[in-house]
Amino acid sequence: EVFENDLSLLLKYLLNAIFLMKIRQSQKALAERNKGVDFVQKKGQGQSLVHMLSYKAKLHLLMGDIIEVEKTIAQTDKIRLEVNTVPWQASNFHRVKSQYHLYLLEEATHRSDKTALVEHQKNARKFCKIFFKVSRKVAQHRIESNKQIGVYYWLVNKQKKALSWWSKSIEEGEHMGANLEIARVFFEIGKRLQEPKSQFNMLNGVTADAYLNKARKLFEEMDLQRDLDELYQITKI
Repeated sequence: EVFENDLSLLLKYLLNAIFLMKIRQSQKALAERNKGVDFVQKKGQGQSLVHMLSYKAKLHLLMGDIIEVEKTIAQTDKIRLEVNTVPWQASNFHRVKSQYHLYLLEEATHRSDKTALVEHQKNARKFCKIFFKVSRKVAQHRIESNKQIGVYYWLVNKQKKALSWWSKSIEEGEHMGANLEIARVFFEIGKRLQEPKSQFNMLNGVTADAYLNKARKLFEEMDLQRDLDELYQITKI
């Protein structure tokens, strides 16, 4: 701030917001992200604005504010088509867009809305594939892209394929030493294997309860209270 270094200020907003989002302090992350959006808008940095707005949409998705997610994705997509982005910037947009369509697919599945299911299955598959392709050039998102494809296959009742993709996600996470992301993959697997419709009771010789316990231990080590609250709410363990 003293030297008015735009790059350092941009990284400050970006990294603070990413960190706060990673540990699920959503309101603080959103406040930091909004400051970052204002900053890059004033500086006319279109590529960075795509990056910032993509994280903003992700935060609204975590907070369950779907109307804001849709508005922010539409705003980001418009800007994205007007500027050149590198894969690192574009991957954040494709990540939240695929997550949004997975959310819509799961909601339609719960409602047994057959008309909506056809559309949402098509969109979820399309945008998960795009995110996967982009993430091949962005290591930080490979764990998430594999996990999301696994969620897609689980929701369309191709559970064996889902388990295969989640195994890949764990492998990526272990290779990178990304305990936070691995913990959330463990939670996803344990949660899904416990569902009444699950055709499997374990993955790679590990049961649903064991995956949930693995997730819980990592969440406790990293003091991720929101994740722990979600785990206890769903599993009652």
